[in-house]
Amino acid sequence: MHHNWKLIVSLVLLILNWVNAKRKIDYLYGKPRDFCSGTDNSRTELQDKNRINQLIRQYQNCTRVYGNLELTYIRHEDLNGTDPERFFSFLDHIQQITGYLLIYSNDFNQITLRNLEIIWGDTRHDEIAAIDISYNDNLKYVNLPKLRSVERGNIVLMHNPYLCNWNTTVSYNEIIGKASKLRIQFMNNFGKCDQAQSKCAEKCGKYCWGPTTNMCQTVYREICPKDCPSQMCYQGDNRTHCCDEACAAGCFGEGKSACIACAKLEQDSKCVDKCNGLTDYDRKLKMTVNHSNPRYTYDRYCVERCPGETLIQGEYCVVHCAEGYWHDPVKNTRVCEKCPDGICPKTCYMDEPIDSSNIGSLANCTVIEGFIQILRHTFNSHRKFFTDGRPPIYIPGLTVEMLEVLKNVKVITEFVEIQTVDSSPPSLSFLGNLTTIEGRKLSNQRYALLITSNQNLFELGLRSLREIRNGYVYIGRNEKLCYVDSLREHWKKILQTNDTSRLILTDKNSVYCTRNRKFCHHTCNKIYGCWGEGPKMCVKCIGYSVDGKCSATCPPERYYIKDKNCHKCHPQCKSCNGPTARDCIACMNVRMQQRNKWECISECPKTHYVDGNTCLPCNVACYNFGCTGPSSMLAKGGCNKCKHAKRSDSGKQPLCLYATGKPKDVCRDNNLTRYYATASSNEMLVAEFECDECSEECLSCSGYGTSVKRHKCTCAHYLTKTVSNNDYCTMKCKMDSFMVRPRSGSTIGECERCDELCDLSMGCTGRSSTNCTRCAKAGISKGDKLGITINCVKYKKRYQRELEMNLPSIPEYEQTDPSMRPNMTRLCIITSENLEKTQQSLGQGAFGTVFLGYWWPKGKDEGEKLAVAIKVVHDGSGTAHQEMLQEAGIMACMRHEHLLRLVGVCLSDGMQIVTPMRPLGSLKNYLKKYRQKLGARDLLLYCYQIASAMEYLYKNRLVHRDLAARNVLVKRTNHVEVTDFGLARLLEKGKSEVIVAGKVAVKWLALESLEKQIYNHYTDVWAFGVTCWEVLTFGQTPFQSVPPDQIRQHLATGNRLEQPNNCAQEVYQTFLQCWLQNPESRPSFVILKEKFKQYCKAPHLYVLDRYYKQHLESALFENQRELFNGLIVNEELSDQFKFSGSTTATSTSVPPSPMTPSWVAFQQDSLNIQQDKRLGSTDSGRYQSDPVHDGHTKLSMDEGNYLIPNNKQLILYTPVVVRENGETEIMKSSQYYNDKVGTDYYNQLKSISMEIEKEAKSIKITTYQNDYYFAENETSL
Repeated sequence: MHHNWKLIVSLVLLILNWVNAKRKIDYLYGKPRDFCSGTDNSRTELQDKNRINQLIRQYQNCTRVYGNLELTYIRHEDLNGTDPERFFSFLDHIQQITGYLLIYSNDFNQITLRNLEIIWGDTRHDEIAAIDISYNDNLKYVNLPKLRSVERGNIVLMHNPYLCNWNTTVSYNEIIGKASKLRIQFMNNFGKCDQAQSKCAEKCGKYCWGPTTNMCQTVYREICPKDCPSQMCYQGDNRTHCCDEACAAGCFGEGKSACIACAKLEQDSKCVDKCNGLTDYDRKLKMTVNHSNPRYTYDRYCVERCPGETLIQGEYCVVHCAEGYWHDPVKNTRVCEKCPDGICPKTCYMDEPIDSSNIGSLANCTVIEGFIQILRHTFNSHRKFFTDGRPPIYIPGLTVEMLEVLKNVKVITEFVEIQTVDSSPPSLSFLGNLTTIEGRKLSNQRYALLITSNQNLFELGLRSLREIRNGYVYIGRNEKLCYVDSLREHWKKILQTNDTSRLILTDKNSVYCTRNRKFCHHTCNKIYGCWGEGPKMCVKCIGYSVDGKCSATCPPERYYIKDKNCHKCHPQCKSCNGPTARDCIACMNVRMQQRNKWECISECPKTHYVDGNTCLPCNVACYNFGCTGPSSMLAKGGCNKCKHAKRSDSGKQPLCLYATGKPKDVCRDNNLTRYYATASSNEMLVAEFECDECSEECLSCSGYGTSVKRHKCTCAHYLTKTVSNNDYCTMKCKMDSFMVRPRSGSTIGECERCDELCDLSMGCTGRSSTNCTRCAKAGISKGDKLGITINCVKYKKRYQRELEMNLPSIPEYEQTDPSMRPNMTRLCIITSENLEKTQQSLGQGAFGTVFLGYWWPKGKDEGEKLAVAIKVVHDGSGTAHQEMLQEAGIMACMRHEHLLRLVGVCLSDGMQIVTPMRPLGSLKNYLKKYRQKLGARDLLLYCYQIASAMEYLYKNRLVHRDLAARNVLVKRTNHVEVTDFGLARLLEKGKSEVIVAGKVAVKWLALESLEKQIYNHYTDVWAFGVTCWEVLTFGQTPFQSVPPDQIRQHLATGNRLEQPNNCAQEVYQTFLQCWLQNPESRPSFVILKEKFKQYCKAPHLYVLDRYYKQHLESALFENQRELFNGLIVNEELSDQFKFSGSTTATSTSVPPSPMTPSWVAFQQDSLNIQQDKRLGSTDSGRYQSDPVHDGHTKLSMDEGNYLIPNNKQLILYTPVVVRENGETEIMKSSQYYNDKVGTDYYNQLKSISMEIEKEAKSIKITTYQNDYYFAENETSL
């Protein structure tokens, strides 16, 4: 028995020794595993003494590397005299690399990856290489005996003088395929090669990685017959067989189950195109059902469960949730859910070590998708390399102070690794708010928290850490670290297990800690320990916790106690028994009742008034205007202002009213039956409606008056009827009527109006003309009766003569400018045969829709067509067509480089206005789309050009009425045009304003337009200010939060649009001047144009330029044609931008008339069609649209600009040039004049030189009406 006991004890000791030894082996080398994570350090040199041991731990027994295998900066001394073949044996198990293989700047002479079969190239070094072997001065052999395929990416070799076999004996067709020549990049290699040494062993045949028998290259493509679709083969039964096309890197047998790897996905050891997913379609039920064999898709595999380090989104295992989805760390379900209300919490991504260049991106982050890795080399200035092809950059060293950016981080989805050696911070308190480490990906495939080799670290400081869901914790080799032993019990709770095998603590610096008195604070609970020095670092307190600190007592004021925690009262409480403002015992300021509880607040809301320290509600009739007491009177102790009110007698204050239904029914709702609702007479006191008393003749009414029909007057005394049914109420029957029925009790009396032929001042006795007391004009006696007639026969001729003698006089002729002439501007009429409207809508507004169309100027038989925009009005009434014709007339008269020109009108299918096509669209949409590209100069240039156009309209007495960014079109990236003259009005001679009504865009209107429907140049100035505000805010809608029906009140109370964030005070003051309440105080367009001209000279001083170094011209110029092709997919339409060379220009002499703008009076001069002069006039600096033009830009005459014609087309330009001041000049040319032929007018060339006539004939110039709209100044299309 005694012997058996000894045997049992010996066995127990042996087992314990074995377990401890196994733990040590697992710690040093890791357990055998299928996969491991790679690295993304590229060419960065990590200054880590333990880097080799880390490589061994990372890749030992690993078969698949998820990521990249990087072997860099390995020196002779790192090998410790070991043969490279043996040294790199820890890589022997690797079969697949999902990313790239990098061998860079090493001293060893050879390396073997014994079992590597496939490199997928999912990520590529420098965005190019799947294999990158560079700057290895002594490297002779890279032996890859089983390598079959590099699926994606190139093979890059640079500066490897001894890597000879890769030049002569490696078959790249075997590992890349037939396109191998395109995927190989060699540079400065093989300089010291000996041809004799770079031969293969006889066993290997032609292809090998080196001279020995274990360096043979695997051959499986060259042996394939040409008719093998996959071009991958295997040999069996002394024959060559073709691999299945579902295979990657070849196969070892027939079918999809014998592949080395799968080209797409692998499910149950078989290559498939798609995983089963989670649902299937039941044909019998005609619905989806749960799949009988469900599978998730993960990487290249179909798996039953998603790995623990991934998230679940539908039937996929993902590392990050898709946009619009998030993973709630609190739920711990790993399922991607839709973000609440479409707004996702701020999440930051980090997949590289923290350094000075990326730490700023983590500011204010609470969740980090990725890991926190802080390493030694990042604290020194160094070159940072990138794997995506970007050139390396030199970055300064990280500082301990910079780490404070991480203070808000609460969740890290992967791991935390701190290895900083002599640069270590004294505490990790910058992660003091970290609560959860999910461990979806682990450091070295093992650790969720790895803190090692930090020479200055004396405390962990992770006082909020509550949970590590996956992975081990290793804390070791931190020579000054204290307090760790005190946390052993707490680690069990953090790791959610009583098994301490996941916790490895090797720091036991008790001597150092005791000598330096590094113990937990006396207020800490010793059972749970502490994270560091002081009462803030306790895990649990013996006494109370106050603001995160342990304390023996709780403060007597402004705190309450719950579960031994002292919690702060709400800031509005003096004392409390809970956390909210409704838990106060005494208030700091005032209190207000909310339901059945009192709530402390800083001040009473506008709907309440103060009584002592209590907020009491205003009368409901005060609405949100506030009050000083409970009364509904508009006075002290009552409302500050009324929304609706009862109009009071003179000297009395109005009584505010509350509308329970529609505002117009406010009088009825308040039982004011003898009152009617009318608009406020003083908006400073009453915002909307006033109840005014009806006339005394009415019991009720809808307006002031006695008409039964018009004023809805319900008679109180008498009703007077008329022949025309325009009945009205009276106090009694008046002289012009007779009584039908007297008033009796509650029944009103009735009167009837005398016949209109009676003298109404004398009355009547009945309804007939025979009952008149006296006739109004004349009468005929018939016995005892009197008959009346309008024209007595006796006086008829005499009356006619008198009428003829008293005809209205002809008014005197109004004196006008003798130079005025009729408006001879021509309107081009386009027939429906030559116009085609497509169904493609270019835009839609309140009044009409604009469609894409084509116009055949010479008729469809000629085949030449042009792209145009066709405006069709919604309202098909005659009035609408008249207004469209008026709009076309206005557009035809306008001649300015920043006003959209008219092509013509089509009178078929109602009425259609035809204008040039502008593919870049409206300025509003353009600003939104290209806000990242637009700089200060671009924005101010647009404002200047709009001001220039509006100054032109101002000088020609035209009020636009609908100026907004949506009504400005982008012709080119540096050229805009004002359009949409549907609401425009010409001011008549002697008048300074027009008064009109109708549908308008209220948020752009001046206050006087909203109140009195007045429009003039001052209201256009207001709209110009709003339009420029849209430009500087990149297309934001003005007053976005204000409903349209409240705009008038909003402006009347002094509100204006806020200063844009990028706008200097000088520019904003200009906006405010445009929005002054007094119209005459606003600047004119002449002044505004000059101001923006000055702003354009130094744009960076007036608009904050976030993208100062970017130039819109260069950025958008290259893609301008693609912009048009993206808008218009029709190939025929795309060709329209290459404008035909057969179009010519015409000019018409238009003398001015009293209603004709001054610019219509064109000077008539000679036409010179020489190419050089035409080019000079259209591109001269004098008439540039840019006020600070300093030479030709890329957009001026470059072939890439779709608007620029070729040399043959230069002679087709219009001779009319518009100056910046709105006036025009005609270049010297042969004269044009209107010559009458029959009943029609047409443009005819009067005289032309023989030389020019020959040239004109040679290019076949064809003249027709309004061609100059297309040909003028770089073409208007």
